[in-house]
Amino acid sequence: MKDSPILKLQEMAGSSSTNIEDLLSKAKMISVKLGLNDITEWLEHELTGYPNDAELPDYRIVNGSKVVGWNPFNGWIPFQLMNVMEQNPDIYEILTRIEFNNAISMIAEYSKSETTLYCDLPEPLTEFLQSVSNCNFRMCWPVNPTLMTRIISHVRAKILDWALLLESKGIYGEGLLFSPEEKKEAQNVTYNNTINNNNGLAVIGDVKNDKGVVGGMVSNVQQQNITGDFSTLERQLRQHGLNDIDIQELKEVIDHTPIPETKEDVEKGFGAWIGKITGKAISKTVDIAVAAAPTLLTNYLCHHYGIPV
Repeated sequence: MKDSPILKLQEMAGSSSTNIEDLLSKAKMISVKLGLNDITEWLEHELTGYPNDAELPDYRIVNGSKVVGWNPFNGWIPFQLMNVMEQNPDIYEILTRIEFNNAISMIAEYSKSETTLYCDLPEPLTEFLQSVSNCNFRMCWPVNPTLMTRIISHVRAKILDWALLLESKGIYGEGLLFSPEEKKEAQNVTYNNTINNNNGLAVIGDVKNDKGVVGGMVSNVQQQNITGDFSTLERQLRQHGLNDIDIQELKEVIDHTPIPETKEDVEKGFGAWIGKITGKAISKTVDIAVAAAPTLLTNYLCHHYGIPV
């Protein structure tokens, strides 16, 4: 099991030093070998960019953005959209909505910027604003680079959720290979493929058929909360540099906390411990990306208790 691609994927997803393209490529290799076409499509879109007619995930959409125009004498100035909002709310919504369909490599490059980025409005929107304002300014959406970092963090978290789910079903692989049994079990792993869910790939549960169900309404779902082996949870955490004291403190919290039944129970019961480890991520004394730390730790605990995330 030392050469498990699933465990390696978890390690990559939880580390801030992992290149996001390498992470996506590794995930795509696994999804193709397991025959999971739906998640393969999502991974491919992240790697190469989303087609214009594709539905974007929520984490790639920003609503409520302001519009600025470039004045040759005064620089960037805010464009007043109040009249547009009052007269045509639909147009206003479009004008204040940014959709990022770029390949993840470009998103990662944008995230490195130390200054505000400016994204040009589509030509029809620019022409509309120029006509209502009687000016020929360049029209843009100002974009904070942290929005790009947030997209990358969402992608990491979703891949981690998926890898943890596969492990919870006994799917590990060996080297670059998966057994026929693992491939069959992967088809029974049911998760909601509406990647728009900002809480990650939402586990629906096990279904009593050989094909599995992706999305939609599921009537024959089995939900069970079963506490897992602590050694598995300990191994996962040690991969990220947590020490004996961190592990012992968690074990004491587990021993003195009522068994959680929901993700909210986990966040409430283990909030102090998660907060402490997140602080260590900030100081880089553990190998976890700061933005992903709360989600990573919460999901590890949820999978320990058999709670869908």
